Amino acid sequence: MVGVRWIYRFIPVPVLVCAVMPDRFDALALGVAVLVRPGSRDDEALIAHELVHCRQFYRSFGLNALRYWLSRDFRYQAELEAVREQLRINPAARSAAIQMLLTAYDLGVSRRQVENDL
Repeated sequence: MVGVRWIYRFIPVPVLVCAVMPDRFDALALGVAVLVRPGSRDDEALIAHELVHCRQFYRSFGLNALRYWLSRDFRYQAELEAVREQLRINPAARSAAIQMLLTAYDLGVSRRQVENDL
């Protein structure tokens, strides 16, 4: 376990080290917890990205998971919010973040659209 992070100042989110997750991800939010690969345990920007997804989960009373998988547009907006937070902490990751948005989430967006929206 990396530790516990707090969202909305009163909701604890455990950040757990876990090597078992889809190959294309270094971390994964499960709504109430964040899983992070051992090699990314110190990546604060990545953890911040996943904590945004945890806030989205609570903000929607858990319904974001269903909307995330059913709607490309919702998924795109959710990922944009998370990537913006990640880039606020680590602006140097912009190119990698753009590539991830283009390839890992089945968003159906163009590079130009992602660059403009970030």
